[in-house]
Amino acid sequence: TGDIFCWNGEVFGGLDIGSDSNDSAVLFDFIRKTKRNDPAGFIARAFSEIEGPYAFVYFDREQQKLWFARDYLG
Repeated sequence: TGDIFCWNGEVFGGLDIGSDSNDSAVLFDFIRKTKRNDPAGFIARAFSEIEGPYAFVYFDREQQKLWFARDYLG
């Protein structure tokens, strides 16, 4: 897709991540699936599911938009 995802965080809940899975890869797949179902609000929808501290940058190549955020504790 050409999208770029940089993530620093821990997923404590909200997504099913196996003990042998990479949380960054699982989260990136989840974001892309959410984008297909909700192109306008996919970032807010995806990160409303995440429980745990995080900071991220996401470049959406198709929309030519850069998204960035951190959890409320920052």
